[in-house]
Amino acid sequence: MTVSVLTLASCSAPGDQADEPTAPASAEAEQGTLSRCVSDVAVGTEVTETVLEVAEGVELPAVVFGSGDVALILLHQTNGDGLCGWVPFAARAAEQGFTALAFDMCGYGGSICPPDWSERSPDQVRVAVDIARREFGAQRVALVGASLGGARSVYSMAADVSADAWVNVSGPPAYDGLVVADEAGKVTAPGLVVYDPSDGEAEFAAARVTARRAGAEFVRGTGGHGYDILFDPDGTLTRIGRRVLAFAAGTAS
Repeated sequence: MTVSVLTLASCSAPGDQADEPTAPASAEAEQGTLSRCVSDVAVGTEVTETVLEVAEGVELPAVVFGSGDVALILLHQTNGDGLCGWVPFAARAAEQGFTALAFDMCGYGGSICPPDWSERSPDQVRVAVDIARREFGAQRVALVGASLGGARSVYSMAADVSADAWVNVSGPPAYDGLVVADEAGKVTAPGLVVYDPSDGEAEFAAARVTARRAGAEFVRGTGGHGYDILFDPDGTLTRIGRRVLAFAAGTAS
């Protein structure tokens, strides 16, 4: 595993005033994984760039934001250039004391994977969870997946990935040749399913079934899909985004 640690002390934060002086990130950051993501990171945010070496021939670029006892493993959508879609959420989580690890899954971003790894999401997630505990000292780990990543959060928990909790935001009813609700019946850890009815009546109903079979909490979305439910365009967390963090930390009432 290769690691470089960058403390971004000169990036502009979302919401900065136009007349405040800003400067580009360090040269190291500009050359790293995060440089391809079109998102600002708040001043002073600690960022660790690494590569998850899952198996021979499998390399998954990853970025870790912040440091804290609770780690979020962020599983991305099909859009947003892999891990990049999570940057605003990860930065906000870091500001609130979480460790947030986002990585490119096989087939996305800068990942290097043999073709047969494209649907092996639990194997990829398992390594991320192990690294969060071993390398970053997390005492509690939660999977948080959006859309594609939401389905894969369920698949990972069904495959006994050792996370303490999981969140499925806008996950499709089926992906990778599996039905999400069927896999949900194998999950025992606490879960949260978030779905907006605008994604379709049948899909909304399937999400409710997923939550029921897993014994998970169900939250009706307030408009949008995936990332859009969790944070606004300026990176501000929505009410549901804040609820997801509280659930992941085990502090939701």
